Amino acid sequence: MASVTNKSFLAPSGFKILIDRKNFGSLEYTVQQATHGSVSLSPNEVMYRQTSIKEAGDTLDYSDVTFEIILEENLDNYKEIHNWLRRLVLQNTQSQSDRGSNPPNEVDISLMVLSSHNNTTNRIVYRDAFPTDLGVITFDAAVDGVQYATVPVTFSYSYFDVI
Repeated sequence: MASVTNKSFLAPSGFKILIDRKNFGSLEYTVQQATHGSVSLSPNEVMYRQTSIKEAGDTLDYSDVTFEIILEENLDNYKEIHNWLRRLVLQNTQSQSDRGSNPPNEVDISLMVLSSHNNTTNRIVYRDAFPTDLGVITFDAAVDGVQYATVPVTFSYSYFDVI
């Protein structure tokens, strides 16, 4: 059995998101929470003498990643994601030449895991990510104090690497 030599535990507040700044600059600085999805391996079932035996499957299923973003007063980050979603829907109706210099439909998103000294210890890179859900915004006139509006944004991706 391996012994634990590093007694420093991961603080869930130590993270930073990196995304294509040129096209999605408002999003990266307003992420307040990241929910890293799960990875599952579905077993294959093999019949043997009227009994089903499970063995390791041959594909990995990656669940989506969700970022909770704090909304800017002029909704720039909200509009970035909304426009991205609209582009994804419209891409099939446009020829390649009509798309011109639009931002990419899929990007790599990096979740930088930070140590207690704010140094990057690991990086989770979500490959070929694209938004699939722009959640609800709750407006509430009865909120006490200063609480800023947030919205969840969910991304699908091909796979992730931990670097």
